[in-house]
Amino acid sequence: MIGRKKIDIVLTKGNSLVEEDILYSKHKVEESYKLLYGHNGARNISQLISIEMLNDTLFALIVPIQSTNLSASYPAGRMLMFVDALDNPFLIARNAVEVYSISGSPEDLGETVIARYYTGSDYTPGQFSASTPIFQYPRFIFSIRELEELLTHEAEIYRVLIDTAEGDNYWILYPYNNFGREIQKRMAKLRK
Repeated sequence: MIGRKKIDIVLTKGNSLVEEDILYSKHKVEESYKLLYGHNGARNISQLISIEMLNDTLFALIVPIQSTNLSASYPAGRMLMFVDALDNPFLIARNAVEVYSISGSPEDLGETVIARYYTGSDYTPGQFSASTPIFQYPRFIFSIRELEELLTHEAEIYRVLIDTAEGDNYWILYPYNNFGREIQKRMAKLRK
């Protein structure tokens, strides 16, 4: 546009992903599955993930996250990133709406560690001591095209980073070897 003195701009109506589209769509939720894991010392600890079909083209990965109190919220726009071994992100998703904490735990809690607030550079997911854990359930939104593209590059996935609600830190999780195959199976089941 260098040198131009007049620029005509025409606005056209388009569809956008807004809060109402997510809240009021007819959700189809697949059972939770251990798609990711964190470390507790030398032991790999499972992370439960649910897959939700929002409409014909949008899916959500729901990651239970341990909260500090019921009034805490997980703001909209927080990110989930798939990165390669050099920490270069090749797919980023954002959670669609602000998520409020729920008192109670996801199923299979005794065998599963849930992502918690990052508390320092040496923090790794591990067992927690709260007698009644509180969890948030952000929905990270992917288009079907993004998920299909991700699965074609499954071998490149090294880590999964989840933006925290407290500062510029991340939870660090890793995909299981069957991550892509299980995503495909659940997408196919939900689309039937």
